[in-house]
Amino acid sequence: MEKDFVQNNLAQHAQLEQAYQNEPDEFKAQLDNALDNNQSCETLSVWHARLSYQASQRERKVSLIQLLVLCMVVGLLVKTHALPFIDDVWFISRYAPASVITGLIGYFLLTLESIQQAVVIVSAILLCCAMYVAFLPGPVVTPHNLYSATHSPSVLMALIHFPIFSISLLGICFMGENWRSTDQRIAFVEYLGEMLIYTLLILVGGIVLTSLTMILFSNIDLNIEDWYFNYIIVIGLATAPIVGTYLYDSINHRKTTFAPLLSNVFAPLFLITIIAYFIATVTSGRSPFTDRDFLITLNGLLLITLAITVLSISGKKDAGRSRLSDFVNIALLVATLALNAAALAAILYRWSDEGITVNRVVVTGANIIVFFHLIGLLWTYVVQSRGSQNVSNLKRAVARYLPVYTVWSFVVLFVLPLVFKYQ
Repeated sequence: MEKDFVQNNLAQHAQLEQAYQNEPDEFKAQLDNALDNNQSCETLSVWHARLSYQASQRERKVSLIQLLVLCMVVGLLVKTHALPFIDDVWFISRYAPASVITGLIGYFLLTLESIQQAVVIVSAILLCCAMYVAFLPGPVVTPHNLYSATHSPSVLMALIHFPIFSISLLGICFMGENWRSTDQRIAFVEYLGEMLIYTLLILVGGIVLTSLTMILFSNIDLNIEDWYFNYIIVIGLATAPIVGTYLYDSINHRKTTFAPLLSNVFAPLFLITIIAYFIATVTSGRSPFTDRDFLITLNGLLLITLAITVLSISGKKDAGRSRLSDFVNIALLVATLALNAAALAAILYRWSDEGITVNRVVVTGANIIVFFHLIGLLWTYVVQSRGSQNVSNLKRAVARYLPVYTVWSFVVLFVLPLVFKYQ
């Protein structure tokens, strides 16, 4: 968007709308500047009122009582497996992670002033998903493992991707009717990073409290370890993300502070780690083509570096851009692409050598999706770093690709089990 575009096109309403949809951050910045210089302009006042209304649609805050009730409900959902007529393996593998995400969805429902159409649709989809998962074939009788040793591969992959698909539904509840907006999608990515950090801090505090509790009760010869683990720790783990969301929303007023900062700190560290890892791998003779555990490690490292890069991009500002940060992020994207290419080559080699399996289909699809996302991010980052300081295109490259992950999780959850006949 050219300089002073808003000020120079006040009579071109269609162009203003198009500019806002394409570059909302830049549009808002220019709108504020134009409004400071021309407060009597009706067009600027209408746009200010419109954007202010959108920003205040969720000004309703969740009270502490509502938070406690919501945590109790989620805790009861997670502990449903303790009922005598419900099988532990069956329930935990299907609903334990989804129960936590459902609690987060419930939190954002409480922040809405009115029920929106998107929220109604999300609730209906979540209910249908829960019913579908309930009718998936049950686990084979092996009491020692909830996942890989108990379910068929296609059902296992579906159960793993059910929480991922549920996160997409959570995103729609977070964004509401503005789920197409780049700003809102970036805000959701930032929320996930902040919520994770708050959750980890809460869990660290929980570890300290647990240690102190065990010491105190052991001093009076009371053994409460089994009860404490089965109820306090399990419910605490399930409700920590909800409490973290409350801290981010009601206490910190949705200000993103930790996630971009930590991602910028860890980005160069991960870049050094990846380079050192490559060198050590080459010298040690390890190969993802022959070592399955090494391939799994490679994919895990790929996802972590992708998350760090996305969070770093989401926290970038137009002003005060750091060339060093840009260089590190571009280098990290190149290194992550190298990881992705190596993993893809190893997976395709296994296809030709060992044939088709559900796991290979899922891992191959996920790696291809990440590969094209990384290429798009790298290309946009290079172009942006050589041009203006406007980062809207870079953020748009992150935001527009997010639905691809949603579609893929939908395919793994619903389509692949049918294709492989639940085997």
